[in-house]
Amino acid sequence: MPYPASLLRIALLASIADGESMVHTFHATPIAGDVVTQAQLIDTADKVQAAWSAALAFAPPQSRSMAGIMAQSTVYTSAVVYNLDGFGKAESQGEKTFGPGVRSGNGGPALPTEVALCVTQATASSGKRFRGRTYLGGLASSSLTGAGRFDPSVIEAAAGGMATFIRQCAATANLRLGVLSVTGGVITPITSCKAGDVADVQRRRRDSLRETRAAVAV
Repeated sequence: MPYPASLLRIALLASIADGESMVHTFHATPIAGDVVTQAQLIDTADKVQAAWSAALAFAPPQSRSMAGIMAQSTVYTSAVVYNLDGFGKAESQGEKTFGPGVRSGNGGPALPTEVALCVTQATASSGKRFRGRTYLGGLASSSLTGAGRFDPSVIEAAAGGMATFIRQCAATANLRLGVLSVTGGVITPITSCKAGDVADVQRRRRDSLRETRAAVAV
């Protein structure tokens, strides 16, 4: 199935503990016009890294910031925006490195690199192909409670920070982030972000543990 026209892929690159790397991938379409030339892609990447910096700095009332739930060893290095053809192949790209501002964690020592917090991006449509997921790794050990679950302030920061990123991309980068369905060939706008208090890994079930969730509308 051909991909939607004017489709962009966003990659946020980071280094975490033990020499490991982390990449967050998103898909988006321009709200107005096209983002095709390298100059446009670089400018968009610059605005995307500013939007992610705003997300890291976001802190709900009486809670921590998203940077505050990440380990000091977690450092975001660059944002890359790819212009995709009708089959999902990158035709061109623009990259912008993160500046010396808010770009890294300040929450102390790190959890094992296998531990992540899953932030689900929901849309107005139901079904698995209309839900996206971002795994936040490089988390601080202080993110977990004594019961082995993420503290309520952690999941509030994660859901709120992700929603902030999506809003900022729309407001300043001319991008509407959405969930890409490869089988359906459509991208559906994200309407809310949710984070649960059970730690995740991408390839292992969690023994059907029930979790408490924080949800933030975009």
